[in-house]
Amino acid sequence: MPLSALVLVLLSCLLHVGWNLFGKKVSPTPAFFTLAFAFGSLLLLPLVGPSLPLVAQAPPRFWALLVSSALCQALYSWSLAGAYASGEISLCYPLARALPVVMVALAGVWLYPSAPLTALQVGCMLLVVVGALLLPMRHPGDLRLAHYRNAATGWALLAALATTGYSLLDAVAIKLLRAAVSEYASDMALALLYIWLQALGTLLALLTLQLGRRRRALLEVGKRRWRVAALSGAMMLLTYWLILWAMQYADNVSYVVAFRQFSIPLGVLLGIWLLGEPGPRMKWIAVLLMLGGLVVLALYRQG
Repeated sequence: MPLSALVLVLLSCLLHVGWNLFGKKVSPTPAFFTLAFAFGSLLLLPLVGPSLPLVAQAPPRFWALLVSSALCQALYSWSLAGAYASGEISLCYPLARALPVVMVALAGVWLYPSAPLTALQVGCMLLVVVGALLLPMRHPGDLRLAHYRNAATGWALLAALATTGYSLLDAVAIKLLRAAVSEYASDMALALLYIWLQALGTLLALLTLQLGRRRRALLEVGKRRWRVAALSGAMMLLTYWLILWAMQYADNVSYVVAFRQFSIPLGVLLGIWLLGEPGPRMKWIAVLLMLGGLVVLALYRQG
């Protein structure tokens, strides 16, 4: 992979970890992520404005998928806030980031029975699952049910399920959009248009969920944390923009997908370093197992 693409992917990893750190440290609440989506949608609007008329040509099935994806994205944001409010980012971030890869692969087998998993794929997925089980342990014999039966783990798993949902929906929706309007816009422009539409739908879903008593929390976070929320919203959008940019340079997209996984150890490192979270050896063993499984799975699947 060219150095330019590698730099873009690594910068994307930093931004992804960065907005998650802001969400954890500054305000682990649905209100914070709602404001981030609001500012992100406004910042991206000038870029997608010229492409907006194209959505009139999208088929009805596209809109159904988009709405479903936005609801999953809203659930992901809400769950992520719950996870960060309840536990360490060095535990929740790897779970929410890594487990969807396994879940999407398993869902693919269910949706497409004619494409069964290979032994290598199953082995990689097992590495990820074993890493997830080892992640909260402080030493090899520290296997306790309390490590897994807690709010932080529950929220992180729900975030992983939501990510799986919008990942599967997005894969179909973007194909429908491309088939309908690809002759009028580039793949990059269509991808950005889809990101904006999903962000807008997510924002509307999150705002709806925060009517009534939760509205006060939204106003309070907006008054005190709007600058950080705006920065986080910009970082969210830049994260994926950089990945799209890197894919334009890379000869093999699999390397981009593989290198994206380095956000996991980076998130753990910054959680330990900046937030003072515990960093036992078992946590790092677990992260390395998960990283190894994800990288090999990405290279095998995409290569």
